Amino acid sequence: MNRKSRVLALAGLLACPAALGAAQHVEPSRAAAVSDQPIVPPPPLTPAPARPIAPPQAAPAVQDRPATPEAFHAEVVRIYSMSHEALQDRNGLPGQSHVLDTFWNLVRADRPTYLPMLRAELSRTDNPEAFYFDGAELLRDVSQDRSDLQFALGIIESRPRFQAGNYLIAVSWYANHGFDTRRAAFRFLERADDPIYVSTSFHFFEYRVVEAMIFSLFPMEEQNFVGDLIARLPTAHTDMQLYALLHCIWATATPEGRAALAAYADDRSNRSAARTYAREMLSHEIDGPLPKASEAELRAARREVLRLPFQHESFERFHAITDQLVRVLAHPAPAAP
Repeated sequence: MNRKSRVLALAGLLACPAALGAAQHVEPSRAAAVSDQPIVPPPPLTPAPARPIAPPQAAPAVQDRPATPEAFHAEVVRIYSMSHEALQDRNGLPGQSHVLDTFWNLVRADRPTYLPMLRAELSRTDNPEAFYFDGAELLRDVSQDRSDLQFALGIIESRPRFQAGNYLIAVSWYANHGFDTRRAAFRFLERADDPIYVSTSFHFFEYRVVEAMIFSLFPMEEQNFVGDLIARLPTAHTDMQLYALLHCIWATATPEGRAALAAYADDRSNRSAARTYAREMLSHEIDGPLPKASEAELRAARREVLRLPFQHESFERFHAITDQLVRVLAHPAPAAP
């Protein structure tokens, strides 16, 4: 995570949850009313204007080498007990960025000393909320131990609030490195249907929940999560949740997924617009000659696209391959004699 993204993420965590897209539990009785209008993919939004960055200002440096667990804890509290106003201040943003970079470099430079302290701080429950995501990302940066990485994933997927863009980058990385990201991916369904902004070194992207779930789930084998997608359908109460779940179930291109869509479409207790959307997904098939690639080759090609998801038109490339995959499954090659 680059220095600007890290500070903006912390600024987001400290802002008002309603303005940030903090994770919110949706109670069925209080869920947004679901209309009977057809479900359609959300329209693209205009990207938010880039925040002007002030020239670097002097900021208090990380205290000289906190060599004891007590001193390290005090440093964590000091650095991450920063107000939203301070982070948003014209002079505060670059100054705090320098402090965070210095803290990260301190841990990087002496991992034998600071890795145990970092693990201990992430295990505590009394640190500032802003520390946990940033600290988990620091642990992912400095450790190659799989147990550390599993621990860091557990931290970020369990926090009550998260900045969606950097969270998506992290979860996508875990999914591409063999970790089970189902719980982390389904957290996106808890958000309001707000755009998710991802900033990389060279590009700025805007995504919706369905794209975030594709990037977070589909690097894994589809059989690992298609059942979870189907099981979540009865709990969906908003257009966004229904659209994301039905779309992802279709994209698995599995017999279980297609059977679930058919059952949902046939169930008269489900809202009519959602049933229509499920039928449309089942009947969707592109024209043209059958692909020469096999099912296994097409699934591997989709995962290759998601290996580097934050590029222009990666979602479109993923779905172009999905269309081919659906055709191959709908018209299987005849068995050899």
